[in-house]
This record gives sequence, C-alpha cells and structure tokens, in this order.
Amino acid sequence: MNHNELIFWFERPPKVSKGAFNYVTKAWGNKVFYICNNDLKEIRKKAAWDDGNFGHAEVIMLSDSQNAKEKIEEIFKLYPDAIHVIPGFTNKITKLIHPYIRNSKKVVCFSERPGIYGNGIKRFLKRMYIPLSYRYYYFKYRNIISAFLPLGVKGVDINMKFGWKKNQMFPYMYDPNNYAMEDACEIKKTEYPIKMLYVGRFSEYTKGTDVLIKAINLIDSPDWTLDLVGGYGDLKDYTINWANNHSQVSFIGMWPSNEVCTRMKDYDICIIPSKFDGWNLLVNEAIRANIGVIVTDEAVSDELIKASQAGIVVPANQEVALKQALLRAVETPALIDGWKRNAKEYAPRISSESVGNYLIDILEFTFYKKEPRPECPWL
Repeated sequence: MNHNELIFWFERPPKVSKGAFNYVTKAWGNKVFYICNNDLKEIRKKAAWDDGNFGHAEVIMLSDSQNAKEKIEEIFKLYPDAIHVIPGFTNKITKLIHPYIRNSKKVVCFSERPGIYGNGIKRFLKRMYIPLSYRYYYFKYRNIISAFLPLGVKGVDINMKFGWKKNQMFPYMYDPNNYAMEDACEIKKTEYPIKMLYVGRFSEYTKGTDVLIKAINLIDSPDWTLDLVGGYGDLKDYTINWANNHSQVSFIGMWPSNEVCTRMKDYDICIIPSKFDGWNLLVNEAIRANIGVIVTDEAVSDELIKASQAGIVVPANQEVALKQALLRAVETPALIDGWKRNAKEYAPRISSESVGNYLIDILEFTFYKKEPRPECPWL
C-alpha cells in the first residue's frame, strides 16, 4: 500500500508516546516528520528525556526557525497531501497550524481527557468551564478531524459527552520506548520483605502522594519496604521528610527515565495512587518489567490492569481502600507471583510494535479504506 507522508505535530519532542510513534516511522514506508514547537524543558532533560531517539523521523524544531509561521507554510506547501497527527486541542502548536489543517482532509488527533483537578475552587471552576470549552472544540474540529484517538476508554467516554461519536473514535495510549526489555523479562520470585515502589512527582492534587502516605501509615506489618523515586512536586519536602522518619520507607532520588523500566524489575509491586492522570505511563512500564501493580481508577491506564489481572485497581483518593489492597498483597506473596506471571503474558499486547501497528491500522482504515475496523489490542 502506497502511503502519503505522515506528519506528527508536537508542542515539545515526544517522550511518553514515542515508542509506538517511532515504530510507525520505521514501518510506514514513506517520509515521517516530527515537527515540534519548542525543545524539551530543562527538568525533562535532566531526567534523560532528551535521548535523541526518534526512530526514522525527520525532526524539525520550529523554535530554531527565524519565522515559525513561514516554516509551517513551507511544510504544508511541500507536502499538500500529507496526513497530519495533532496532539489535542489546547496546545500552542495545534492553534498555530489550525489555519492550514482546516483545509486538509487528512487529520488525526490524539488527546488526553481534560484535567479536572486542583483545590476545591479550581475543581469547581473547571467542572463549569471544561464542558463548555470542549463542546466548542468539538464544533471547531468536527469537520477537520477524520479520526479521534482519546487516551483510554475514559477518554472515549468523556469525549462522547462533548459531541464526538463513538464510531469516530479509537481508544489509544501513551507508549514509551522499550528500554532494555531483554533484561526485564525474567520474573523475580516474591519473598519477604515485599519490595514496593513509587515513582514520579510528589503531588497532592494529581498523583495522590498524600493518599499513599496515609495508607502506608495505616499498615502495621514489618514485612514490606517502600522506595520513593522522584524529587519534585508540591509535596516534595513533606514526602521526603516523611520517608526520612519512617523505618520502612526510603527516598532514593531520581532515576533516568530510560532506566525506570529496567530498575523496576528488582521490585514486587509498583504503587500508583493517582487522583487524576491523562494516562499514567508507569502501568505500562511495570507490566513490561513483569511486576505487580496497585493503581487507582483515575490513572486511565488502570484499564491495563483490569485487562491483564496483573494487580488491583482501587478507588482514587481513598487511603483505606489503598491500605487494604497493599496489606492483602503483603500478606499473600503467591498473589503477587500471579500478578507477575499475568504481566509477562500480557506485555506483548502493549509493546511498541503492537500499539504502532494498531495506529497504522487506524490510519489505513481511515484514509485508505482498509477493512476491518481496527480493534484495540490491549482491551
């Protein structure tokens, strides 16, 4: 099949999504571009996000151009029949290219669900504003976008409320690069003490670090340890101080992002207490590292744990429910061993090859009339 050129537009160089995207650059059979409005932030570069691996894509940084608008015009003139993949509705890059894509017949959008989080007032205002703004985006883009890829089933469900039809949408996911997965394939037998892990931002409003702390404080058992990996966020100082004063908890600093999956394999359980996420990538990485996961129902990627049975999904923002799940795991090592086996069996369904081929199937179904309609490989 002869494919048109494929252009991915990003606000910044891709990281959390580029495993599958990089696979597509190699399998597409025509030119693929990653066009970015700006470079990565310094905090991301310090975490080794800037690894320079973009598959076979040609990377164009608009911030390096003297005139970004002229560069965009040049790209659309050079490749008038290209397929364009845009990253949601609110990014600056989407707004920049809107005058050009509105005349295109080949546009795909992938997007996280809108973020309703923060303190009480912020949540209230967002609950009022978001339905109106995303209804506006629906009317603005409904005749431009040929296929809409919300992240997760939750993303599909909420966008139906804004007007998008289910047959226009395909559930999608973030997919990182598969770093050192050959080394992560062996399953580690669960033994006492149970080694638990938290990775990421120390945050009250999105990551639920406060709920994790409360849940851990409720556990009266010597048979576990918890390592905290991170070092930034609104609860940074509070969390580090708590870890320093808890005999079973250790703060071990930051890990390079390209080593997270490989280092995970030394643990038994990854804890993900999200209060709100667009798609929490740690579920992907924990499954690929063949360890168990205890995750809340606001991670969006919790759908992977429901499908794989590689852990437990608990209600968000409920420390008692999280404590009960943790205690059940600590008291039952055989249960964790089962999660690990399930993770290993399920992992190929979320490989970059699997997700990348799913994206190619969506593009071919949408623009080249290839049948049948693609089915999501991880659900």
